[in-house]
Amino acid sequence: FEKIFQMSIALEGRQYLLFIPKKNHPTMRPKTLFPKQFPVLPLLIIILGTLTFSAGLAWYITRPIRYLQEATNRFAEGKLDTRVLSKFGRRKDEIADLGADFDHMAEQVQALVSAHQRLLNDVSHELRSPLARLQVAIEMGRQQPDKFDALMARVEKESQRLSELVGELLTLSRIEVNGCQSEQDYFDLSGLIESIATDASFEAEIQKKHVKITSQHNEILIQGNIELLHRAIENVVRNAIFYTPENKCIEISLQIAHKALDIQVCDRGKGVAEYKLPLMFEPFVRINDPTQNIKTPGYGLGLAIARRAIEVHNGSIRAENRHEGGLCITMSLPITNTIEVDAKV
Repeated sequence: FEKIFQMSIALEGRQYLLFIPKKNHPTMRPKTLFPKQFPVLPLLIIILGTLTFSAGLAWYITRPIRYLQEATNRFAEGKLDTRVLSKFGRRKDEIADLGADFDHMAEQVQALVSAHQRLLNDVSHELRSPLARLQVAIEMGRQQPDKFDALMARVEKESQRLSELVGELLTLSRIEVNGCQSEQDYFDLSGLIESIATDASFEAEIQKKHVKITSQHNEILIQGNIELLHRAIENVVRNAIFYTPENKCIEISLQIAHKALDIQVCDRGKGVAEYKLPLMFEPFVRINDPTQNIKTPGYGLGLAIARRAIEVHNGSIRAENRHEGGLCITMSLPITNTIEVDAKV
C-alpha cells in the first residue's frame, strides 16, 4: 500500500496511522474462478466418454430384458418350448437369474400342459372302449333277443367300469383342484394304517396271501385329510397284494426317519424295471410285465391319486426294487404335522 496521509495524534498515549490503497493496485483486482481460455476439448472428451459408457451400459442391461419380453410374448402365443437363458451368454448377474427362473417356469408349465393333454387323450381312450362295448351289446340285444340276459350282464359290467373310471377321475380332479384345504383334522395315523391293514388282510387271505404290519409307535396324531390319506395308502396296499404271489407276505411299516414319517409298503413280486419306476405315479400308466404274465388291473389312476394325496400333504412318494425281490413304495410325510408321538413300551 502507498501511504497517502499520515497523522499522529497523541490521545491517551496512543498513535494512529491511516493508509489508503490505490485503486489499480494488484491486490485490489477481482479474482475469477475460470481461466482466460476455457478447456472445451477436454470437456467434450469427458462428455463423449460418459455418453458412450452410458449407452454401452444401457445396451448391456436392456438387451436381456428385450429377450425376456420377446420370450414372454412367444410363450403367451402358445410356444411353450421358448427358452431365454442360452441367449444370455456367460452372464452371472440378477438378470441371468431371472432368465433361469423364466426357463424353469416355462419347463414346468410345458410339462403341466403336456400332462393335461396326455390325460385328456387317455381319458378319451379309456372311455371309448367301454362305450363301444356297450353299443355292441345293445345292438346285439336288438338282433338276438334270446341272449338278452347275457347281454344285460355285459351292459351292467361295462356300466360298472365306467362308474369306477369316472369316480377315479373325479377323485383325482378334486385332489388337483382343492388338495387337502378342506376337512382337515387331527387323526391317529398309526390307527389308520392298522385299519387299512386289517381290511387288506381280509382280502389277501382269500388269495392265500398275508399282510404284516410293524410300527414303532402306538399313536401318532397327524393333521391332514384322513379320506385322502386313507385312499392313498389303500391304493398302494392293494397294488402290493395284487403283485404278491400266493403264500407270500405283504409288509407294511410305519417309522420316523430323517424328520419324516415313512409309510412303507413292500410286496414279494418280481419288481419293476428301473427306468419304469418314475412312470408308475403318472395317470393311466400301467406297468405290464411279460415276465410276470399278468396285466395291471384298473385304469392306472390308483398310484397317481396316491402321489397327489401325499403331495398335497407336503410329502413325497417313491418306489424302489428290493434286493431280495419285490417292490417297496415309501410315502413320506413331514413330521411338522405331528403333534404327539407315543413310543411303544
